[in-house]
Formats: sequence, structure tokens, C-alpha cells
Amino acid sequence: MSARCPECGGEMFFDYKSKHYVCKSCGIMLTPVKFREEWQKIREELRAEREKLLEEERKQRRFQLKKKWLTR
Repeated sequence: MSARCPECGGEMFFDYKSKHYVCKSCGIMLTPVKFREEWQKIREELRAEREKLLEEERKQRRFQLKKKWLTR
């Protein structure tokens, strides 16, 4: 599995000469530390979004169960 660019999603490679990750698509260059920081931010955003969606699903299920029990 290759690294993906946090900006455009393109494939990245590590340039040993400059010691940076470089995107083959957009050309962005990131140090290994910055690369990890960017992906950590993306993971946190995705986690928060997933939690929000799960909470909405839980609310919908509770509503459906209440509706089911109240209409009996």
C-alpha cells in the first residue's frame, strides 16, 4: 500500500535525497513529521464524522423503537 497525498489523494513517494515525501500528482513536499501530522488531522476528522453518523443512526433506531412500542 502506497502513501497518499493529503491534498489531492495522489501517490506519494519518499525522496531520500531531500528526505521529504513528494506527491507524484501535485508535487507537494512534506517532511515525515508534517506528513504524519497531516494524516493524523485527516484521521481525526474522519473519526469525528463517523461518530456523528453513528450517533444519528442510534437516534433513528431509538425513534423507530419508540414508535414501534407506542403504536402497539
